[in-house]
Amino acid sequence: RLPAEYTYKLRGIVVTVSADQQGKKELKMRHEAIPQFFDAEGKGEPMHAMTMSFPLDPGIDADSLQKGDEVEATYEVRWKSSP
Repeated sequence: RLPAEYTYKLRGIVVTVSADQQGKKELKMRHEAIPQFFDAEGKGEPMHAMTMSFPLDPGIDADSLQKGDEVEATYEVRWKSSP
């Protein structure tokens, strides 16, 4: 797996946990604002708090997550490569 260009620590609230058609687990969370989010050109600006979906790492027990749980996550951004 190629390294991320940017890594952010997120805190938020679980909205839903689901699986796609291939069985990959996904977490939808309402996360706090990111003070300095860098776009594909390297320009940094704030990202407002919002609800986003993220793939769950296979090592995470999705059944232990419930709507309303407070969670912390690592958000890795790869603008020029894929995981």
